[in-house]
Amino acid sequence: MRGDEPKHFLLHPPEPPFVACVKTANNQHLIWRARPTLDVRAIFVQLGGQSLLIRHDILVEDIMPAIRELRDELGVRSPFLSQGFELVPRVAALGGRIPSAIAHATNGERWAANILLTASDPEPPRLLIARR
Repeated sequence: MRGDEPKHFLLHPPEPPFVACVKTANNQHLIWRARPTLDVRAIFVQLGGQSLLIRHDILVEDIMPAIRELRDELGVRSPFLSQGFELVPRVAALGGRIPSAIAHATNGERWAANILLTASDPEPPRLLIARR
């Protein structure tokens, strides 16, 4: 996936089973490392050498609303750094007041949240389907 394709994928995941890989500079043998997604409630995305877990229901129902609340309170676009999976300093400074959904988000959910917070509306991706 590249461009806006990850955003469309996160908003409209396909029916399992599927494998999802995000294009990076080093794509050698990436598909062979990718974990298959067998249930849309637990989506795996291969991002370089990392296999990311996205609990779709938690992302949409818990994390994204918590982000909107933080955005209103602190004026941050996202609680997560765009590069990496750490909290931005203003959010980290909240300590025990960080919303549970954000504090317990997986790296995959942190990555996915930043994708969903992009301004552009996604176009449906051109899917490459392997046939036997």
